[in-house]
Order: sequence, then C-alpha cells, then structure tokens
Amino acid sequence: MESKKEDRITDTLNVILRFFIAFVVYWSASAVFGILTEHAEFAFPSTEKLYASFAAGILEELIFRLLIISVLLRKRREKKQLYRALMISTVIFALAHGGNIFYGAGIDVSIMQMISAMAMGTAFGLLFLRTRHILPGMILHTLHDIIALSEVGATDESGLVIHGITLASVVDLLLVIAMGIYLTYYYSRENEIEKMLEIRKKKKGAEN
Repeated sequence: MESKKEDRITDTLNVILRFFIAFVVYWSASAVFGILTEHAEFAFPSTEKLYASFAAGILEELIFRLLIISVLLRKRREKKQLYRALMISTVIFALAHGGNIFYGAGIDVSIMQMISAMAMGTAFGLLFLRTRHILPGMILHTLHDIIALSEVGATDESGLVIHGITLASVVDLLLVIAMGIYLTYYYSRENEIEKMLEIRKKKKGAEN
C-alpha cells in the first residue's frame, strides 16, 4: 500500500516536472527571440502587475479548471467526458480573454490572446486532469502572467496589452501553440488517459 502511494507521488511529480520544463522552454525561446529581434526589455513588474498576476493565476484556475472541469465530470468519468470537459473549460477560458476588447484591446490583439488562451487553457486543463491538483496550475499560471507582464512597454498597469501585433508576438503565439500541441499529444496517449480516469474514479470513491 505504501509502495503504491509512493508511486503515485512520484508519478505526479514527474507530470508536474514535464509541464514546468515545457513552459520554461517556451518562456525562454519567446524571450530570447524578442530580445534578439525587437530588443525587448524586461523588468520586475510593479506591485499592481504582481497583484494582477496572482489574482489571475489563482482565480482563473479555480474557476476554469477546478470548478468547471469538476462540475462537468461530477457524474460521468469516461474518455469522451474528459475531452468534453477539457474543451468546454478551454473555450470558455479563451472567450473570457477575448473580452479584453471591451477594455480597449484591439481586435487583432484580442484574437491572438484568445488563441493563446486556448493553448494555455488546454495545458492547464491537462495538468489538472492528470494530477488532480490545482496548485501546480496556479503556480504555472501566475509565473506565466508575471513573465508576460515583465516586458517593458507591452502592457499597462492592469495587464492589458497596449501594443499591436509584432513579429515577436506572432512567434510567441506559435511557440505557445506548439507547446499546447506537444502536451496534448503526449497526454492523449491511451495510458495517460487511463491514468486520468483512474485518478477521477479514486477521487469519487474518496468523496463517497
């Protein structure tokens, strides 16, 4: 029994590590490209931006992953339900980011943010489904927002993107899509899906 518990802990840590590595590779590649091609500058975010990053990282994960996915999987835990829950939560997450257009963001930038949110939402959703823990997603989400808001002149104090589409922003979008595709492909394998279903069934059993 103790051995199985240790195996589950090791498995969970390995999953979290894989996601963190994928994000670090994406962040690094995006930042290096921005610096080399557009001389992007980065500085530690202001208190307002840090607050916005933590608020988004915590609240959005609670709402779009923990709440929505858990509700959608409350009664049925099958393969197609996993896909459906992930897709619905991700689409709602993307649409919520598209709402930035009502706060002054351009249509082009808002569309790019929605596409990026689709990739990010998929990654965070897979992480939650595969580990059953919301904290790793909160940490990654918060770190991502802090890094995004650390680019000088890219956003206002509320975190709203104030520049138009640039070559660096297009490359950033392509990189995050590539990361999303990689994680989706890896965690769509049959053995990974079975582990997701097993985790959800164990959670149901614990609740009963």
